[in-house]
Amino acid sequence: MAFALAVVLLLTRLGCAQDNQLQARFDEVAKAVERAETSAKDRNSDAYLSNLPLARFKLRKAAALARAPFEGPAKAQEALAEAEEALNRLKAGNVAFEGEKGHLERAYMTENDRTAQPYYVYIPEGYDGKKPWPLIVFLHGYVPNTSIIDPWVLTEDKERVAAANGALLLTPYGRRNTDFQGVGEVDVLAAIEEMTRFYAVDPDRVYLSGPSMGGYGTWTISLRYPGMFAACAPMCGQTDMFVWWPWPYLTAPVFKRFLGEWDNPIHLAPNGVGQHYFLQHGEFDRKPLIPVEQSHMMRWEMDRLGTPIEYFEHEGEDHFIYWNLPCYEKGFSWLVKHQLDRWPKHVRLKSYTYRYDTGFWLRILEYQRWGTPGFAEAKVEGNRIDLTTQNVSRVRLALSKELVDLDQPVVVTADGKEVFSGQVRGDAIEVTVAEPLTAAKPGALRKRKGLCGPIEDVFNGPFVLVVGTAGTKEETRALAERVANWRAEWDAFADGLPPAMLDTEVDEAVMAERNLVLFGTPKTNHVLAAIADRLPVTFGEDSYTLGGQTYTGPDLGLAFCYPNPRSPDRYVLVYAGADPGQNLGINHKHDLLPDYFIFRAATQNRYDDMYPQLCAGFFDLNWGYDPELMDKEADGVDRYFGSANLIREKTLTQPIAKVTNGYADPLTVTIDDGETVTLQPGDSLERTLEPGRHLFAARCPDGVTRTEQRLMVPEFRYEWRVPPLYAAGWP
Repeated sequence: MAFALAVVLLLTRLGCAQDNQLQARFDEVAKAVERAETSAKDRNSDAYLSNLPLARFKLRKAAALARAPFEGPAKAQEALAEAEEALNRLKAGNVAFEGEKGHLERAYMTENDRTAQPYYVYIPEGYDGKKPWPLIVFLHGYVPNTSIIDPWVLTEDKERVAAANGALLLTPYGRRNTDFQGVGEVDVLAAIEEMTRFYAVDPDRVYLSGPSMGGYGTWTISLRYPGMFAACAPMCGQTDMFVWWPWPYLTAPVFKRFLGEWDNPIHLAPNGVGQHYFLQHGEFDRKPLIPVEQSHMMRWEMDRLGTPIEYFEHEGEDHFIYWNLPCYEKGFSWLVKHQLDRWPKHVRLKSYTYRYDTGFWLRILEYQRWGTPGFAEAKVEGNRIDLTTQNVSRVRLALSKELVDLDQPVVVTADGKEVFSGQVRGDAIEVTVAEPLTAAKPGALRKRKGLCGPIEDVFNGPFVLVVGTAGTKEETRALAERVANWRAEWDAFADGLPPAMLDTEVDEAVMAERNLVLFGTPKTNHVLAAIADRLPVTFGEDSYTLGGQTYTGPDLGLAFCYPNPRSPDRYVLVYAGADPGQNLGINHKHDLLPDYFIFRAATQNRYDDMYPQLCAGFFDLNWGYDPELMDKEADGVDRYFGSANLIREKTLTQPIAKVTNGYADPLTVTIDDGETVTLQPGDSLERTLEPGRHLFAARCPDGVTRTEQRLMVPEFRYEWRVPPLYAAGWP
């Protein structure tokens, strides 16, 4: 669909067509943008890349403003004028905002859904572009109504704190409220790349900071990309999502535990070695926001791992320390004191996916098996590099004179065995540390970076939604409505309408350029029919077969991703039957979907609102079915303690646990597989424990065993009532 038509449809959907004058001007500007795009001779020039995306974004902004109350239509006219200014600059060959200072709204075009997305910069008066400047990347907090017309950006007094510390400031939009995961993380990295293109940024002095949701994003992004940031300053963010939500850890399906750890800072804490952190939190921050305990857990864990972090607690303050200047004055001034050490002598990398395969100079090239995190630790002493690994088959070591003497032989050991000895040719060596447990097959598919799942990864690259038209008119209409709903949900989540097309419009060029999100079955989707015999799932009448097991019923649903058999460098993602995200919040429809998910649209889990799986899990390294990587049918019952009531006592040097029997019958409680105590109704068990992870188990009178495994730290009392108040009568 042509760009002008697409935007006019969006404008009409947003309800501004009632203003004929505004609609007419919008149409005129939209056509001018389309002409500028189709006639551009150099789409890699700074003039094009700074102006054309900005013009497209201002059109989007005008559409949103047109339906806003009060001064919305007048501001929409201003946005259209700014789009015309961008087009005029492009025509003149001028770069947008060149030489301008202060707060600026810029934009770029995404690769994944081809939408124009904003990012916000603050350029100090002293910046002239002649020398590289430090860059502070600031990740915003969660606000439900964050949008392109009301973005979460710092007030100017806080932006000036960055300027006072001699730094440029970048605030990515993050695709609204994505937790800076998935497409939100992609947006952050793209915004940083944009900054380095248009401004003189010192690559060794790039910093990351943010509060609340942005604090969580600071943790996850920095721990996934060790060696990217010189220092990080998270504020009052989550560090253990299993505890914060809370989610059951031990009793969760294995695929949910794996994907939960994947996004969980405390499970990525080993990657903090070689990095610098300054953490801030308010003393009285409590649920439903981010309890201060979350920061204390991360402090304790990082200290245990030999990576102590600096911490400042704002006495008497609650969660909203970031409404005031002191946290920025402390954090930004601390950040700019640091410079990136690209060649630390000690590095660690714990990773769940090839997407996050590098920490400083250490890269995981191959896992032994999929579905288990890989771990590699490297220590350098003289010209000897000692590796310790788990679930890793091959690694790559980038080397430099800062790390070893390249004129002398280098020795590499892995898990106590010598795997390399000799002169290094070039600037890196690759070593095999163990044989893969899932061996590669000649000519077979193999998971790799950019093509390893899970479903969420499909949306990190270019994708298009494909409506099936092979069925009856009623079936085609239903699929079209589902795609329209999916687009609307994506827009509400990631602030942008992704491209969609009919299955009859998909050709080889589309397959080569984009991941295909296919809606329907081989009977209702022409593209799916053409590749169905080369997919791991067999479609039947109200049934799906995977791994020799057939699942039947009219209320079934299926979602799975797989390399496109006709374009193996791209994904296909298939949605058939019921919608897996039907009951999920708009920001979390894709988070916990593995490579494949077969379910019955009936009850949902209490803790995450997903439908319980009939069959869900990951394909192996060869994109093959492996029963060991599958979770079988779930009963939907919660089997965990529930959220602990936290009591802060700063004099406690050890944590205290208290479990109370909330049943009308006796309850048997065990802590750390040790002493077992039977509690009468209303009675409690209280124990002082060593800091660290502890396991609780309660054999309940209703026959359910509830478990809890969590990190417990000094200064806190943890009180549980078993069962959780909501659990009675569930499901």
